[in-house]
Formats: sequence, C-alpha cells, structure tokens
Amino acid sequence: MAEDRCRFRTPERVALLALAKSRPGSLLVLSRASTPIDDAITEVLGDVALTTPDMPAGPRSLEGLGRFDAGLVTGLLGRLDHRPGQEVIGLLRNLHCARLAVVLEPEALARGWTREDLLALEFLPAASPSTSEGTEVFVYDIDLYNRERDWNNARHWANPENFEKFRW
Repeated sequence: MAEDRCRFRTPERVALLALAKSRPGSLLVLSRASTPIDDAITEVLGDVALTTPDMPAGPRSLEGLGRFDAGLVTGLLGRLDHRPGQEVIGLLRNLHCARLAVVLEPEALARGWTREDLLALEFLPAASPSTSEGTEVFVYDIDLYNRERDWNNARHWANPENFEKFRW
C-alpha cells in the first residue's frame, strides 16, 4: 500500500494534478525520453490532445509550436544553461501555455537554478512530491497571475477627473 502511495506522488503526477484543476483540452509535454508519463497523463487528465516535441535546445526551437491549454516541463532545466532556460520557460509561459507546470530537479539545481528563479517568473510552488528528494513542482496559471486589485481601477487612480486634484 505504501508503495502505491509513493508511486502516485511522483513529481510529474503532482504537476499533472495541479494542471488538472483547469481541465485542459490540449497539453504540451517537454520531458526526458526516460520519463514514462503517458499513463499518468491519461489517468489524471483523461482524453487530452497531447503534443510531445523534442526537447528544445534554446528559444528558437519553440517557433511555430502553437498554443496549448497547459504545459508540463520536466528534465529541461537540468539540460539547459540558465539564460537559455529562462528564455524557453518565459516563451512557454507567455506564448504557448495558459498554464504551465515545471519540475525543478536536483540536476537543475546543480546547473545553478534556484526556486527563486521560478518564483521570479511568477510560478507558484505546488504540493511537494513525496518520492523525490530535492525535487519541487512549480505552476504558473494566467488566471491567477493578475488578480483584480481594489486600487487598480479608474475610480482610484486612472480617473481623468483626479489628474489635477492629486499628486503622487
């Protein structure tokens, strides 16, 4: 029983569970060939249009990829240098996926990645997997990114009637 519980808490499964909340119709998966996650995708997300391109060597390899409801990245950050990795993650987040889950593995930490790098890109930590020491899952969701704030409206500061009344 404990073995089954551990099997279900892999980093990839934690990432898929975080993405499942939005019920994506299409999924982009960038992962190592040695990471068998097809069964987990089917089990967690059901019938989803799956796209699995080759691992990008840099930002240019993402051209023409298209738009997806969700994306999963695992094993990428441990293969790319920091700057190209940031560019790839940024492009995936901004152009290709409305929701993106990234698995930060020990190999990525060894290449200079930190959890603060993903926090700076507006990723939020997801539940930690119980099977992998030093592995964390981070999720970006466009719907949670720019929440509505009370002060960010015409009534408070972008109101032309207040331009001459207040100095900021």
